[in-house]
Amino acid sequence: MFDIEVKELFEGVILLIVLFSGGYKTFREYFKNNSYKNSHNMKTIANFNQSIYEKMVELKAEFQADRIMLFRFHNGDCFVGDTNNLIIKMSCTHETVKIGVEKIMTSYQSILVSKHPNFLKNLVNNDFLNYEDLSDINDEDSFAYEMKHNGNESLYIHKIISNKASILGFVIVGYSHLNKKPVHDFQYFEEKIESISYLVNKI
Repeated sequence: MFDIEVKELFEGVILLIVLFSGGYKTFREYFKNNSYKNSHNMKTIANFNQSIYEKMVELKAEFQADRIMLFRFHNGDCFVGDTNNLIIKMSCTHETVKIGVEKIMTSYQSILVSKHPNFLKNLVNNDFLNYEDLSDINDEDSFAYEMKHNGNESLYIHKIISNKASILGFVIVGYSHLNKKPVHDFQYFEEKIESISYLVNKI
C-alpha cells in the first residue's frame, strides 16, 4: 500500500515537472517573440518620428516659418449604446518651432473634433486652407481663433490623405508676423507636404 502511494506521488511530481517545463518553455518563447515585436515596433516608431521631424525642419527652413505642426485624427472611444459611432479626436503629434517661439503642442491633445465643426467642414471640403491674416478671425472658426490666441498671425493648412482617400490629419505652417508670407507657390507647397503625407501613410 505504502509503495503504491509513493509511486503515485512520484508520478505526480514527474507530471508537474513536465508540465512546468513545457509551460516555462512556452512562456519563454512567448516572451521572446513579443520582446522582439516590441523592439521592432519601437525601432519603426523611432525611425518614423525622426523622419517626420527632419521633413518638418526642412519645411520650416524653406518657407521661413515660425511653426510647423502635424495633427493626426484618432479614435478616442465609442459612445454609450452606439458602438458603431466612434468618438473621433485629433492630436498634435509633432511640432517644430523657430528659436524663441513657444511650443503649443501640449495644448492640442485628444481634442474632440466636435469642438471645431466649421474648421472640420472646411478641411473636409478643401485640400488646402489659407489664413493669410488671423487678425479679423472670429470664434465661428474656433480652431483658427484658438491658433491666433496662441501666437499665430497667419496659417497655411494642408490635409493628409491616406491611400484609401481617408483624411489622416493635417499639417500647419504658422507665422507669428504678418509681414512674413513666403508661401506663394501653393502647388510647390503641396508637393512638399506630400513628403510628410507619404511617411504618415507608411507607418
